Order: sequence, then structure tokens, then C-alpha cells
Amino acid sequence: MTAAPALAVRDLAVRTRDRALVDGVSLTVAAGERVGLIGESGSGKSMTALAVMGLLPDGVTASGGVDVAAEQDLLARGDRRLAPLRGQLMSMVFQEPMTALDPLVRVGAQVAEVMTLHGARGRVDAAERAVGLLREVGLPDPDRAARAYPHQLSGGQRQRVMIAMALANDPALLVADEPTTALDVTVQAQVLDLMADLVARRGTGLLFITHDLAVVARVCERVVVMRDGQVVESGPVAEVFADPQHPYTRGLLAASDLTATDSRGRLFTVATAGGYRPGAAAAPTAPTAAPAASPEPPDGDSARSTAPVVRVRDLTRRYVRSRAGWHRRPADVVDALRGVSFDVAPGERFGLVGESGSGKTTALRLLAGLDTPTSGAVEVAGVRLAEDGPHGQRLAGPRELARVRSDLQMVFQDPMGSLDPRMRVGDVVAEPLLNPANRAALPEAATPDGRRGLVAEMLAAVGLPADAADRYPHQFSGGQRQRIAIARALVCRPRVLVADEPVSALDVSVRAQVLNLLADLADERELTLVLVSHDLGVVRHLCDRVAVMRAGEIVEQGTTEQVWADPQHEYTRRLQAATPVLDVARR
Repeated sequence: MTAAPALAVRDLAVRTRDRALVDGVSLTVAAGERVGLIGESGSGKSMTALAVMGLLPDGVTASGGVDVAAEQDLLARGDRRLAPLRGQLMSMVFQEPMTALDPLVRVGAQVAEVMTLHGARGRVDAAERAVGLLREVGLPDPDRAARAYPHQLSGGQRQRVMIAMALANDPALLVADEPTTALDVTVQAQVLDLMADLVARRGTGLLFITHDLAVVARVCERVVVMRDGQVVESGPVAEVFADPQHPYTRGLLAASDLTATDSRGRLFTVATAGGYRPGAAAAPTAPTAAPAASPEPPDGDSARSTAPVVRVRDLTRRYVRSRAGWHRRPADVVDALRGVSFDVAPGERFGLVGESGSGKTTALRLLAGLDTPTSGAVEVAGVRLAEDGPHGQRLAGPRELARVRSDLQMVFQDPMGSLDPRMRVGDVVAEPLLNPANRAALPEAATPDGRRGLVAEMLAAVGLPADAADRYPHQFSGGQRQRIAIARALVCRPRVLVADEPVSALDVSVRAQVLNLLADLADERELTLVLVSHDLGVVRHLCDRVAVMRAGEIVEQGTTEQVWADPQHEYTRRLQAATPVLDVARR
């Protein structure tokens, strides 16, 4: 007798009152099988998973059939009958563990609760088993981790806790919804390998939801492609990725391939994938030669044109964190940066890569004048933000900071967190024009009509319609919000654009669009670009030179292709090995 599949979905439809979110989806996951569910944001992937788990939001209904192992017709059951099955028969690992874990309950107690709620173990036995599960998912010092609160663990460690909770009762089905999107590449590789190993050893069916095709190629055996709420293609990963039959699948593959470009050196997107051929990637496109110096100024001061626009020397940043409590304990000292030095030439694209906690964002904050170093020198566009002197650190004054914030603008990782939700987009983009230094450099910024003209010009440059100025940030998609953030950064025509993980949370097609936009704007406006990323593939595509950071230090730097082709440091080799690569030709 054939065993029942871990999951069988038949003609699933998910609807709101006025539209269909999922329409006629059917798929199966066999016991022990790993199936990837892929598509762009809004394709219906997460709604499919929530329908399977019985977790659809209010106002959203589902019809069709969902069976998990021997339990049939789950959609016909109310929440009271479904609740005992969640965590026991089927479990889910969510994208953001910090919001899924209770911040007020210790980690071990949360893992144990999953077992005691379902009557699988007594309280003492469950507590001991929780420590064993934390050990099984690879947490160092699991006894100590069990006593910790979620905020005391790293992002990767919190995701491991979520996996331990999900597998605590040996469920037949594990649903993972973008479980590694917010993790750096080395932690992502560890979590992916852990999940694949655990489900294989336990015979658990895995439905892995992601927009990253390289991750699917690493983890899954079969793939299901969704678009606009429907399945457009499915089959073994090797076959679908090597010979995609549907144009949309070819578009996703094209947008995922950071080594393939069109004749202009730009990445393919889903909409422009007609010229892409799987396995026929072009040579790496990032220029390897230093950019040409700017033209000599009229006064003959050639030294000014060739001088670095960003200069960092022996930069250190030390944080001292007091430890709260009734008893006095020594403060924690964190060396976020330790002797960091680099230069960025005018017009150059410079990348900083490394794991979370390596010091990348701290370095950017110091460049932007948002923090002050403990020691060392920072110079941006001829302004010395900080330098060591005989009497300690000399820091820039308000006027100098205003000049730097005119010449250097920053794009943050999360556009929704950096855009004021109460301001219309036109006002958001115009805000930097209120800086007196920017008004002095741009006479048209002195009047409301002039500012509106500059905003309209910038919105058009980033590919947004003119009426976007009258709308609010929440009315746009994630990729559009990132375009708004880029428009705000560039409206005052800065010399340097600093971008902190600007594409890490975007799906592959939107990622390609934003990277192409940054490349176009850098070329057209002769921008100097400083890009922070944990993804060597993104930096390889976009940047001329790269510095690799680890534990607050630069362990290697050079041209991007030199570092990629012949990494000298073991840490760089580890980052490269952990970076997911969609190698269609090798499949």
C-alpha cells in the first residue's frame, strides 16, 4: 500500500471579497521530499502556505482540498479542530523569527511548550528534550541558549530555535516561508544545510517557499513555479532550471543569474528575459580597471581631481554597553571597527562585504556623519569628519556636517522603515532640498515650484509615474519604495551615494531592476557608489573594487574580479563558497 503524501493540495482557491489571490493550485509533497515553491512577491506563495496551515487572515477564505499525511479535508475544519494539528502534524518556520518568538519567554521554555501543549511530554521531560533539540540544530552551548531570551541570540541562532520548535513533535510536514531571506550568506548556508539534513533524517516533507532560485537549487528536489496565484510550471529542479518551458520561469531564471547581462551590461529582468539563454551567461560585467580621473579643473589643480572622494585611515569604533541589574558587573566592550583603512576614487563603485556584525554598517554610519569614531580619520568630499589630534579626536562642526550631507546621501536596507508613512512621496523626496547647503548648490530648490520640478525629474529618473508624488509610501510595493528612497537620496545631486543592503529583501526581478537603476544612475550622474552587502554575487556584478570585512577588520581588498577569482584569505573563500549560485549550465 502506497504511503499517503506529506501534503496534497487539490484545486486550492484563496479569495478576498473582491479578488482571487490563489486560483486552482494543486501540488503534492511526498514523505521526506523537498519541494520548492517559487515566484515573485504577490504570486500567491505565502497565501498557499497559510491556507495549508489554516492561518489565513480575517476576510480571506479558502476552498478546494488540503490533506496532510492521513488527515484529510483540512479546509473543512474549524480552528478548534486544526489547532491540535499545528506543531504536531504540520509545522511552519516563518521568515522573521524575532516576531514569531515571544520576547518575554526564555528560548528553552518556548521549545518545551510546543511539546507540553500537545501532551507529548511532561514538563521536566520537555525541558530536557528542548535542550537536546537546541543541540541538534547546532546551537553552541545549548544549556545556556535554553536560558536566553530571543533578543540575546543572533538572527541565525533565532532561526535555529524556530526550526527546533517546528520539528519538536516530528511533524509529517514542515512549511518554511522565506526562512533565510534576512540572514547573511554563511548563516544562510548553515540553516539550509541543517533543514535539508533534519527533514531527510526524520522523513519529513518540506515545502520551501522562496523567491531565490539559487536557494531552491541547493535545497530542493522538485520545484513549483507560481505567478498571479496560479501554477505555471513544475517538475524536477534540474529539468525545470535547465530547460524551462514557461516564459515566466525563463524570466525568473534570467533575473536570478547575476553573471548574465544584456548588451548594455545590465541584468535581465522577468520583462526583458527574451535575450537570456540558460547556461550562456556572459563574462562578469563589473569593470576591473580603476575609473578615469575627473577632468582637470580650470585652475589647474589636478591634485583635486585625482584625490579620493572618500578617505578612511585606521578607523576604530568601540562601544561600551553597560550591563543592567541589581549587582554591578563589568561593562561589555565591543570593538565594531579595528584599524579600518580604504580609499574610494571619484566615480568608483566600491563594495564592502562580510557577515552580520562584521562592521560594514558601522563604517557607513561613520562615513555619513551619523556616528563618531573612537579614533582614526574619515574624510568625505574634502571635509574631514574626524581625525586624530594632539588633544584627542577632532570632529566636524555643524557646517561641515551639512556640507557632507549635501555631498553624500544614504539608501537604507528597509525603505519602509526609512520613509515617513505620514508624508506624501513628493514631500519625502523633497526633504533633502530643505538643507541650506543643498539650496545653495541648487538655486531652483529655493522655491516650492522649483522643488516640485526637481522631485518630478527625480521620480521619472527612477522609473516612477508623476502621480507618485501625491501618494503615500504604503501604497507602493517594496521595490517601488526602494526607488523612492533612491530618488530622495539623489534629488540633491550628491557626489557619493552610500547604499546599505539595498536589495537584500527584494525578490529576484525587483533586485535586478534596482541594481540596474543604481548602475544607470551612477553612469549618468558620475556618482561615486559605496555599497554594503553580505552577497558577494551582488557586489561582483555592480562594483569595481571590494573590501572584505570580518570582526571589524578588513581582511582582504582589491578589484572585484581579482578577489572573486583568487581569494587570498580563508574567510573570503568561505563567503564565496556560501554564496548561492544558480549554475544552470552545470545542471
